[in-house]
Amino acid sequence: MRQRLSESNIFRREILGRTMQIFLFDLWNVYEDAINRQEDLSNVSAGLFHRFMDLVRQYSTSEREVAFYADKLCVSPKYLSEIVKKGSGRPASYWINGYATQEIIMLLKKPDIALAEISERLGFYNPAHFSRFVKKMLGMSPSEYRMNLAKKNGGTMKTKAIFLDVDGTLISFKTHKIPQTTIDALNMAHNNGIKIIIATGRVATDLVELDTIPYEAVVSLNGSQCLLRDGTEITSRQISPKDFRTVRNLAEKYGFPLALEVDKGILVNYINDTVIALSELTNHPIPQVVDIDKEFDNCKCCQLCIYCGKEVEKEIMAQLPGLTVSRWNPYFADVNVAGTDKASGMAEMADYLGFSLNECIAFGDGGNDIPMLRATGIGIAMGSASDLVKSHADYVTNDVDENGIYNALVHFGVINQRCLSGNYSVKE
Repeated sequence: MRQRLSESNIFRREILGRTMQIFLFDLWNVYEDAINRQEDLSNVSAGLFHRFMDLVRQYSTSEREVAFYADKLCVSPKYLSEIVKKGSGRPASYWINGYATQEIIMLLKKPDIALAEISERLGFYNPAHFSRFVKKMLGMSPSEYRMNLAKKNGGTMKTKAIFLDVDGTLISFKTHKIPQTTIDALNMAHNNGIKIIIATGRVATDLVELDTIPYEAVVSLNGSQCLLRDGTEITSRQISPKDFRTVRNLAEKYGFPLALEVDKGILVNYINDTVIALSELTNHPIPQVVDIDKEFDNCKCCQLCIYCGKEVEKEIMAQLPGLTVSRWNPYFADVNVAGTDKASGMAEMADYLGFSLNECIAFGDGGNDIPMLRATGIGIAMGSASDLVKSHADYVTNDVDENGIYNALVHFGVINQRCLSGNYSVKE
């Protein structure tokens, strides 16, 4: 522990929790100290320093590179850094990051603002970049800061619900089962009053593997249909006959199978090696071949499945303004009504059940999980997720076969490790 600094010093230390230490910048005091140092500066240099500080106050929430300010002042980054260091005793980056950190702290203290929104508002490349910056400046991640802040204020940041993807998150691609650690962890969370909600690209009737999970609702078909576990429908976004015919015609033109994902299962117009490979990956039966036009006319369809690569997907979706696409596997992509994704479904479910998404944790591993990882209070990527998915998460846990869900819930204090059965190793 460093000794406490005097009143005119650069920053003060705020201790949150037992071991976490947060530095809050007292920028006015350090600026005042800098003014006293300017006896050694020429009028020109002093003027440059003051103009730099004015620019920092104006742009630091979105611009954090010294080169940006040097360009504004028509000097080189090296020269600007020298002048700022001579005038204040601190490098230019200190001032830029300090003002940005002050703004971040103010926003983190407002629990109604999602972390992804703060990241976008302050011009970070992605949530992962934002998280790294905060951890560097404050010694912990944004989500950990909020949790510790809640503890300091006399309580805990109550988690109201946990949203979980299925394939690759709950269910292992290796064993096609849910690990016992995951079952134990979710049962404990549920016993603590936390709602367990499934968020999947699957149809809600295709969740037989989840019988051991105490879930109470499903955001199915990538947010197109939201239901309670007893089948009560909350929302439904059906694909129009016009859009379906267009997709069907494009599938014929480009030569790939097309499937309906409906209550009775996955119904496909024909089978090829891609369809078979996907069935084997997910341990599902090969889809039933049907007259797809007739089936569409006689069912309620909220999601189509196109068995094609990304290049073909890009070409056909450019011709489908009323639809959107999501993908978690190179074999296929899901097609839904435009404006629909797991995040939109989560928002509808949260509104129905009476809680905020900022009070939730979400787990996912695929590209279709990115919207929900960004929308929720704490977005957690599985260890097996791609780098792209991980870049949008607040935290990366182990993969499904290495106690990923259990470890993350222990890490964030949602469950108590000692309350669970078995010897499980927690990732730190």
